[in-house]
Order: sequence, then C-alpha cells, then structure tokens
Amino acid sequence: MVDINKARLLDGWMFEPDLEWLAIQASQHKKILELGAYRGRSTRALCDNTNGTVITVDNWNTEGIADEYDHDCFRNSLSDHLFSGKLIAYRQNTDDYLDYFINKGHKFDFIFIDAWHEYAQVKKDIEGCLKILEQGGMISGHDFNWPGVEQAVKELIPDYNLFNYIWYKEI
Repeated sequence: MVDINKARLLDGWMFEPDLEWLAIQASQHKKILELGAYRGRSTRALCDNTNGTVITVDNWNTEGIADEYDHDCFRNSLSDHLFSGKLIAYRQNTDDYLDYFINKGHKFDFIFIDAWHEYAQVKKDIEGCLKILEQGGMISGHDFNWPGVEQAVKELIPDYNLFNYIWYKEI
C-alpha cells in the first residue's frame, strides 16, 4: 500500500493517478534520481514510499529569475526527508549534475524526468540519464503531452509505455 497523503497537499501540476504511479515505483526502487522538483509534490511521493534514497536536481529558476518562494516551499515541505538524509537536493542545472553523476560512475535504478520541456533539453536529459541507469532499472518522465517531451521520447525511447501523462521504459 502506497501513501500519497502528504504529496496531495502540496502545490504542483501532477494529478493523483500520476502520484500513485510514482509512489508504486518508489516502493520498488532504492536509488532514485528526480530531475525537476518544483515545490516537491512528486518528490514527496517518491520519498514517502521508498526504502532507499532520492536525489533531486532542480535549479528552482523560473524564466531566468531564481524563484526563492518555490525553493522555500520545497525545503519546508520535505524538511523531514532532507534532515534524515533520505532526500538529497541539489540546486543546479540538470546538465551539470548529469555530467557529475556520469563522471563519478553513479548509477540509479529509477529515474524520473520532469525538468525542462523543450525538445533539445529533454533530449539531453534523457541521453544523460540513460548513461547512469542501472541495467534492469526504469527511466520515466512527466508531461508527455508537451510537444518537446513527446518528440524527444519518441526519438530516443521508441518502445516507451504511457500511464496518463507519464512515459516510462524498463531498460
């Protein structure tokens, strides 16, 4: 049984069926990477349901201006997981940390991408994530209904699956 009660209370653009899907995946994985967190709705669903660790990367930057309010909402909403060490949050562009994870040989068994939505950046994020995904792991992302996301997924992961607005593939 998964728990999305606290995630439901947070502001965000993810519908409850998508939160439940994330919670189920989190309950089956221990080394989770999330790209894009906004105010922490999806992060909460991941952290509340894994026995492992969640690493999230977001620059909390809206239209070129650092959005301290969203970052503060995220930190306040997830302070228990940040304090316990279950959640590690990096405030940085996804490119920088994907390069870091690749260079250090870090591997993840579940990756969830919900950062940029423009084709070129989504493509870069997927390409980087495929390099750090463990064999047998799952790569996934949100907002398949955005043209840039859809184009990148169809190009790089032609045999993807869909659940609501989430695309995914076990590798």
